[in-house]
Amino acid sequence: MNLNKLSIEIYHDFKSEGVWKKRLSQFVDSEFSMKKFQLIYAISLATIVLSLGLMIFSLLLNQIVADWFFVSLSAIAVISTVVFLINMPLVKLSENHRNELSKLFFEEYLNIEFYDGYIQLRDRRSSRVVHQLKYHE
Repeated sequence: MNLNKLSIEIYHDFKSEGVWKKRLSQFVDSEFSMKKFQLIYAISLATIVLSLGLMIFSLLLNQIVADWFFVSLSAIAVISTVVFLINMPLVKLSENHRNELSKLFFEEYLNIEFYDGYIQLRDRRSSRVVHQLKYHE
């Protein structure tokens, strides 16, 4: 289906437009905060794996590796583990919040679509665009 910006017909119901705009902006905020938490989660997990791998490797080469290197790897592993453990519930909470907002749209027979820098609310029954919001990644 080729959607052209000129051929998109937006249905305006001015009573509910403010509600849709508010819900869409909340959805965008929750989506981006969830992605931010997931990025921190992935970076901390990768840091844990790399620092523990280097620590194990440095244990095998104890005559070559300096003490400060081993201690710094241990500190990085501990800090990354703390960040990882703090971030785990934050990822779950942000996913649940995003899913709750998505459920509100689904109950109103609306689909959320990302298209050319816009978030569109589409009515599932008539395929009309109910509301459109510009967003930046």
